[in-house]
Amino acid sequence: MRQETDPRDLHPEVRRILNILKVVDSVGMDIDGFLFDLDSVVVQKFNRIYGTNYTPDDITEWNSVRDLLIEQGHSLEEAEYLQNEDYWDNPKVIKRAPLIRGARELTLALLRTGKEIYPTTSRKPNLAEATNWQLRFWLGWIPEDNLRIRDDGDFDRHGFKARTILSDRFGMFFENYPPHGELILDTTDAHLVICPYKARFEQQYPKVASNPRVIKLPNLSMLGEAIF
Repeated sequence: MRQETDPRDLHPEVRRILNILKVVDSVGMDIDGFLFDLDSVVVQKFNRIYGTNYTPDDITEWNSVRDLLIEQGHSLEEAEYLQNEDYWDNPKVIKRAPLIRGARELTLALLRTGKEIYPTTSRKPNLAEATNWQLRFWLGWIPEDNLRIRDDGDFDRHGFKARTILSDRFGMFFENYPPHGELILDTTDAHLVICPYKARFEQQYPKVASNPRVIKLPNLSMLGEAIF
């Protein structure tokens, strides 16, 4: 049996999350970057094709791949097409993305305590099959009906997560990318966990960083180990 962790030994942000979870029934989780490490698979494919040696740390936003493709000689139009069709929105790439350390422990622990977990993604609707495959393979204990993904005709990729949080009344949402959190903070009352939280976010995204509903979790494994 695992020895019980003294709450005083936990990271302060982990303690905040555990306290908030006591009064929250439903939790939303971003799929790419929080549950699954898509960045690493994208970078591996890029390096294999172009003979480069980039790391996931070089992927700082959605259009990072576009910019790297332009450096390889592609036009802007070609780069924008390729970054989506060959990388971010490629079902084969998506299915190769590994589970982030701590995701298994966190999701199992939340279900054990009666929480509803909703994997949430602004991926294109035609990626629902690949996304469901990911969840069945890696996180099969989460009900398939709990996946939240855009429907056909929903072109509001940026606003999808905030709208979903409102409609499903999530009390907490886990997100890896601070710009996606701005609309969530502006339009919902949910607590927002940014993970992995990086020191540079303080200067890059001051609006998010200064919001009292933001929880700055350095990595998911520390929460998974504390809660499981």
